Amino acid sequence: MGRQALPLPGEARQDLWIIQDLAQRIGCKWNYKHVGEVFTEMASMMPALDNITWERVERESHVTYPVDGPDVPGHDVVFDKGIPRPNGLAKLVATKYKAPDEMPDAEYPFILTTGRQLEHWHTGAMTRRATALDALEPGAVASLSRSTIAKLGIKPATWCGSRPAAAWSSLPRARTMGFPTASCSSPSPSWRRREPAHQSRLDPFGKIPEFKYCAAKVEKVDAAAQVAAE
Repeated sequence: MGRQALPLPGEARQDLWIIQDLAQRIGCKWNYKHVGEVFTEMASMMPALDNITWERVERESHVTYPVDGPDVPGHDVVFDKGIPRPNGLAKLVATKYKAPDEMPDAEYPFILTTGRQLEHWHTGAMTRRATALDALEPGAVASLSRSTIAKLGIKPATWCGSRPAAAWSSLPRARTMGFPTASCSSPSPSWRRREPAHQSRLDPFGKIPEFKYCAAKVEKVDAAAQVAAE
Protein backbone atom coordinates (compact mmCIF):
# COMPACT_ATOMS: atom_id res chain seq x y z
CA MET A 1 0.00 0.00 0.00
CA GLY A 2 1.42 3.33 -1.02
CA ARG A 3 0.05 6.33 0.82
CA GLN A 4 0.32 9.96 -0.22
CA ALA A 5 2.95 11.76 1.84
CA LEU A 6 2.84 15.28 0.37
CA PRO A 7 0.28 17.44 -1.45
CA LEU A 8 0.41 17.16 -5.24
CA PRO A 9 2.49 20.01 -6.71
CA GLY A 10 1.08 22.36 -9.34
CA GLU A 11 -1.31 20.67 -11.75
CA ALA A 12 -0.06 17.15 -11.00
CA ARG A 13 -2.76 14.47 -10.81
CA GLN A 14 -2.90 10.96 -9.38
CA ASP A 15 -2.42 8.08 -11.81
CA LEU A 16 -6.04 6.98 -11.41
CA TRP A 17 -7.24 10.40 -12.54
CA ILE A 18 -4.90 10.48 -15.54
CA ILE A 19 -5.66 6.94 -16.74
CA GLN A 20 -9.39 7.34 -16.24
CA ASP A 21 -9.43 10.68 -18.08
CA LEU A 22 -7.63 9.11 -21.04
CA ALA A 23 -10.03 6.15 -21.02
CA GLN A 24 -13.07 8.40 -21.05
CA ARG A 25 -11.69 10.38 -23.97
CA ILE A 26 -11.43 7.23 -26.10
CA GLY A 27 -14.94 6.15 -25.22
CA CYS A 28 -14.49 3.88 -22.18
CA LYS A 29 -17.09 4.56 -19.50
CA TRP A 30 -14.73 4.37 -16.56
CA ASN A 31 -15.99 6.10 -13.47
CA TYR A 32 -14.01 4.78 -10.52
CA LYS A 33 -14.45 6.92 -7.43
CA HIS A 34 -11.48 5.39 -5.59
CA VAL A 35 -8.52 3.18 -6.43
CA GLY A 36 -10.01 0.58 -4.08
CA GLU A 37 -12.75 0.01 -6.67
CA VAL A 38 -10.10 -0.87 -9.23
CA PHE A 39 -8.53 -3.37 -6.84
CA THR A 40 -11.91 -4.96 -6.11
CA GLU A 41 -12.53 -5.40 -9.84
CA MET A 42 -9.07 -6.93 -10.29
CA ALA A 43 -9.64 -9.33 -7.39
CA SER A 44 -12.92 -10.48 -8.93
CA MET A 45 -11.04 -11.70 -12.03
CA MET A 46 -7.65 -12.77 -10.61
CA PRO A 47 -7.61 -15.98 -8.53
CA ALA A 48 -4.19 -14.92 -7.18
CA LEU A 49 -5.99 -12.19 -5.19
CA ASP A 50 -8.52 -14.52 -3.55
CA ASN A 51 -9.12 -13.66 0.12
CA ILE A 52 -7.45 -10.27 -0.27
CA THR A 53 -9.71 -7.25 -0.06
CA TRP A 54 -8.86 -3.56 -0.26
CA GLU A 55 -9.95 -3.19 3.35
CA ARG A 56 -7.51 -5.90 4.39
CA VAL A 57 -4.64 -4.25 2.52
CA GLU A 58 -5.50 -0.94 4.20
CA ARG A 59 -5.54 -2.65 7.57
CA GLU A 60 -2.37 -4.71 7.19
CA SER A 61 -0.46 -2.37 4.79
CA HIS A 62 0.62 -5.35 2.69
CA VAL A 63 -0.59 -8.91 2.05
CA THR A 64 1.55 -11.54 0.37
CA TYR A 65 -0.37 -13.71 -2.09
CA PRO A 66 -1.54 -16.45 -2.42
CA VAL A 67 -3.74 -16.45 0.68
CA ASP A 68 -5.81 -19.44 1.85
CA GLY A 69 -8.33 -17.49 3.93
CA PRO A 70 -9.56 -13.98 4.78
CA ASP A 71 -7.55 -13.88 8.02
CA VAL A 72 -4.71 -16.25 7.07
CA PRO A 73 -1.21 -14.89 6.42
CA GLY A 74 0.00 -15.19 2.85
CA HIS A 75 2.48 -17.79 1.63
CA ASP A 76 6.17 -16.94 1.63
CA VAL A 77 6.57 -18.82 -1.67
CA VAL A 78 4.13 -18.14 -4.51
CA PHE A 79 3.98 -21.64 -6.02
CA ASP A 80 4.83 -23.78 -3.00
CA LYS A 81 2.02 -26.22 -3.87
CA GLY A 82 2.77 -26.40 -7.56
CA ILE A 83 2.21 -24.32 -10.67
CA PRO A 84 -1.49 -23.55 -11.39
CA ARG A 85 -1.69 -25.98 -14.31
CA PRO A 86 -3.58 -29.29 -14.64
CA ASN A 87 -0.57 -31.38 -13.58
CA GLY A 88 0.92 -28.79 -11.23
CA LEU A 89 4.06 -28.50 -13.33
CA ALA A 90 5.44 -25.54 -15.24
CA LYS A 91 5.54 -25.66 -19.02
CA LEU A 92 8.99 -24.85 -20.39
CA VAL A 93 9.24 -24.03 -24.08
CA ALA A 94 12.54 -24.14 -25.94
CA THR A 95 13.43 -21.29 -28.26
CA LYS A 96 15.99 -20.95 -31.01
CA TYR A 97 19.07 -18.91 -30.21
CA LYS A 98 19.37 -15.71 -32.20
CA ALA A 99 22.60 -13.75 -32.05
CA PRO A 100 22.51 -10.09 -31.02
CA ASP A 101 22.47 -7.49 -33.76
CA GLU A 102 25.89 -6.18 -32.76
CA MET A 103 28.70 -8.60 -31.95
CA PRO A 104 32.20 -7.77 -30.65
CA ASP A 105 34.99 -7.44 -33.19
CA ALA A 106 38.66 -6.47 -33.24
CA GLU A 107 37.91 -2.76 -32.82
CA TYR A 108 35.14 -3.17 -30.23
CA PRO A 109 36.17 -6.33 -28.33
CA PHE A 110 33.88 -6.04 -25.29
CA ILE A 111 30.27 -6.91 -24.66
CA LEU A 112 28.56 -4.00 -22.94
CA THR A 113 25.46 -4.61 -20.88
CA THR A 114 23.61 -2.76 -18.15
CA GLY A 115 23.89 -3.67 -14.48
CA ARG A 116 22.51 -2.90 -11.07
CA GLN A 117 23.85 -0.67 -8.33
CA LEU A 118 23.12 -1.27 -4.68
CA GLU A 119 22.62 2.41 -3.96
CA HIS A 120 20.50 3.41 -6.96
CA TRP A 121 17.35 2.28 -8.71
CA HIS A 122 17.66 2.02 -12.50
CA THR A 123 18.73 5.42 -13.85
CA GLY A 124 18.76 7.03 -10.42
CA ALA A 125 15.97 9.46 -11.35
CA MET A 126 14.53 9.04 -7.86
CA THR A 127 17.38 7.71 -5.73
CA ARG A 128 19.86 10.43 -6.72
CA ARG A 129 17.56 12.90 -4.99
CA ALA A 130 18.51 11.18 -1.73
CA THR A 131 21.75 12.86 -0.68
CA ALA A 132 22.83 9.90 1.45
CA LEU A 133 22.60 7.48 -1.50
CA ASP A 134 24.14 9.93 -3.94
CA ALA A 135 27.08 10.46 -1.61
CA LEU A 136 27.72 6.71 -1.46
CA GLU A 137 27.70 6.29 -5.24
CA PRO A 138 27.95 9.79 -6.77
CA GLY A 139 28.80 8.81 -10.34
CA ALA A 140 28.49 6.16 -12.99
CA VAL A 141 30.74 3.11 -12.88
CA ALA A 142 31.97 0.58 -15.42
CA SER A 143 32.33 -2.87 -13.88
CA LEU A 144 35.21 -4.86 -15.38
CA SER A 145 37.03 -8.04 -14.51
CA ARG A 146 40.31 -7.77 -12.60
CA SER A 147 42.22 -9.19 -15.56
CA THR A 148 40.69 -6.63 -17.93
CA ILE A 149 41.62 -3.74 -15.65
CA ALA A 150 45.17 -5.11 -15.42
CA LYS A 151 45.39 -5.57 -19.19
CA LEU A 152 44.22 -2.00 -19.81
CA GLY A 153 46.81 -0.70 -17.37
CA ILE A 154 44.26 1.13 -15.26
CA LYS A 155 43.18 0.98 -11.65
CA PRO A 156 39.77 0.97 -9.94
CA ALA A 157 38.29 4.51 -9.82
CA THR A 158 40.05 5.48 -13.07
CA TRP A 159 37.95 7.49 -15.52
CA CYS A 160 37.25 5.48 -18.65
CA GLY A 161 35.31 5.91 -21.86
CA SER A 162 35.09 4.92 -25.51
CA ARG A 163 36.79 6.40 -28.52
CA PRO A 164 35.98 7.09 -31.32
CA ALA A 165 32.40 6.07 -30.58
CA ALA A 166 29.83 8.72 -29.71
CA ALA A 167 30.71 10.37 -26.42
CA TRP A 168 29.46 8.78 -23.25
CA SER A 169 26.58 10.65 -21.69
CA SER A 170 28.74 10.64 -18.56
CA LEU A 171 32.17 9.10 -18.23
CA PRO A 172 32.17 6.23 -15.73
CA ARG A 173 34.80 5.20 -13.24
CA ALA A 174 36.16 1.67 -13.54
CA ARG A 175 35.69 -0.87 -10.75
CA THR A 176 36.45 -4.56 -10.45
CA MET A 177 33.69 -7.14 -10.48
CA GLY A 178 33.44 -10.84 -11.17
CA PHE A 179 32.61 -10.37 -14.83
CA PRO A 180 33.90 -12.46 -17.75
CA THR A 181 37.06 -11.06 -19.27
CA ALA A 182 35.32 -9.81 -22.42
CA SER A 183 32.39 -8.15 -20.64
CA CYS A 184 31.72 -4.84 -18.93
CA SER A 185 28.65 -3.51 -17.20
CA SER A 186 27.36 -0.07 -16.30
CA PRO A 187 24.11 1.55 -15.11
CA SER A 188 21.74 2.35 -17.96
CA PRO A 189 22.24 6.13 -18.29
CA SER A 190 26.02 6.00 -18.62
CA TRP A 191 26.33 4.65 -22.12
CA ARG A 192 25.38 5.45 -25.66
CA ARG A 193 25.49 2.94 -28.46
CA ARG A 194 27.90 3.47 -31.33
CA GLU A 195 25.20 2.58 -33.89
CA PRO A 196 21.94 4.46 -33.15
CA ALA A 197 20.24 2.46 -35.90
CA HIS A 198 20.44 -0.66 -33.72
CA GLN A 199 18.08 0.95 -31.26
CA SER A 200 15.23 0.21 -33.65
CA ARG A 201 15.74 -3.55 -33.40
CA LEU A 202 13.09 -5.14 -31.20
CA ASP A 203 12.82 -8.54 -29.61
CA PRO A 204 10.31 -10.39 -31.83
CA PHE A 205 8.24 -11.57 -28.86
CA GLY A 206 8.71 -9.08 -26.04
CA LYS A 207 9.06 -6.08 -28.40
CA ILE A 208 11.88 -4.81 -26.18
CA PRO A 209 14.61 -2.68 -27.85
CA GLU A 210 18.06 -4.24 -27.83
CA PHE A 211 19.55 -1.65 -25.50
CA LYS A 212 21.31 -4.03 -23.12
CA TYR A 213 23.82 -5.63 -25.46
CA CYS A 214 26.30 -4.01 -27.76
CA ALA A 215 29.94 -4.12 -28.75
CA ALA A 216 32.21 -1.68 -26.94
CA LYS A 217 35.78 -0.81 -26.21
CA VAL A 218 37.18 0.67 -23.03
CA GLU A 219 40.10 3.02 -22.65
CA LYS A 220 41.51 5.30 -20.01
CA VAL A 221 40.45 8.96 -20.03
CA ASP A 222 42.56 11.53 -18.21
CA ALA A 223 41.09 13.73 -15.52
CA ALA A 224 41.21 16.83 -17.75
CA ALA A 225 38.98 15.13 -20.30
CA GLN A 226 36.49 14.26 -17.59
CA VAL A 227 36.40 17.85 -16.34
CA ALA A 228 35.83 19.05 -19.91
CA ALA A 229 33.02 16.54 -20.38
CA GLU A 230 31.28 17.81 -17.27
